[in-house]
Amino acid sequence: MKKILRVFFRIIIVISMIALTIIITNKISENKNIPDSLSTIILIVLMSITIISGVFLLSNPTVKISFKKRTKIKKGDKSKEFTQICDNLTGECETINEYRKRAIIYILLIIIGCEFAFLISLYSQKFSIIALFIILALVVSVVSLYKKNLKEFNYEFKKTIMPKIVYYICPNLQYYFDGDDNMFKTYRSVFPENEEYNGYEISDYIYGNMNGVSLQICKISLLNYYSDRSDDELNTFETFLFSQNKINFSVPSTITIKSNNYFNTYKTGRVQMDSEEFEKYFDIFSDSDMIAVQILTHDVMEELVSFYTKYRCKFELIIKENNLFIKFLTGDVFNPKVFKKVTDSDLLWTYYTILNFVTRLCIKINKSLDGTEI
Repeated sequence: MKKILRVFFRIIIVISMIALTIIITNKISENKNIPDSLSTIILIVLMSITIISGVFLLSNPTVKISFKKRTKIKKGDKSKEFTQICDNLTGECETINEYRKRAIIYILLIIIGCEFAFLISLYSQKFSIIALFIILALVVSVVSLYKKNLKEFNYEFKKTIMPKIVYYICPNLQYYFDGDDNMFKTYRSVFPENEEYNGYEISDYIYGNMNGVSLQICKISLLNYYSDRSDDELNTFETFLFSQNKINFSVPSTITIKSNNYFNTYKTGRVQMDSEEFEKYFDIFSDSDMIAVQILTHDVMEELVSFYTKYRCKFELIIKENNLFIKFLTGDVFNPKVFKKVTDSDLLWTYYTILNFVTRLCIKINKSLDGTEI
């Protein structure tokens, strides 16, 4: 019932916006003091706002809108290796770009069709109601075509481009489109259970050996459902990258690293580190201060601080037994953007940066206790 009400409510909003825009443009056109050129500009601005809002509201009308801000990997100095990866992919993306271009064409069709209907209503009052329904029909029909083409675009990108991106980063890594359910089970066992979600989706599974480090990383989305049926999705609660990596020794206690928070200061189990710079950004929790200090050497702390300050990517890190677990709060980073090229360097930069950070961190942790008993 809530889904039906949500769809009905959004359609009413779109109809109201269209009707209001028609009324405003008609009133402006009747005002002889306003030049025709200015009337046209106002018409185009109002239409653009209405169309964009309509597409946004009706593109997925059953899903609750979320305005959560996601963490972005900030741009850094692109290395020659990364530039070469982008160059290698450029010639392999023509087929994928066709889907992207089609999606853009559908958006342009919405705009042109709506503008045409608005122009009719602008010069003839009796066509206003007809124009309203024409515009709504155009938005709904072209949105469905746009969504279908966007889905094909994402699928083709992940099927053909993602494996190549991963291969160019490291030939020993493999990419699996559908993910691995065992990764979610691992995530649930390591990170505290959150009662705000009742479902999940896992995809974009990368695994293998990189620079001598065994790693697994995937995208996990925590979802809310009305019921047990998967088509009753309410909204995506949280999306992040989850990484599980092997280290060369087994830690007898659990070490947790979180972003610095004033409320963490007085929690039990918090470990005081001897680096003021590190303490500015992170809080450490462990039942053994000695082991935490042994593992988190200055080299390791510098790597964590450098990654966070350079890219501003929030993360939570847990060292447990012989595993290093990292939850990167990146949001949905594996889907390409329609209005950007498939080989957009900002998109590829996220994969490249995170994979390299994980391996560097594991290597430094391994070195921190090389030949030391704990």
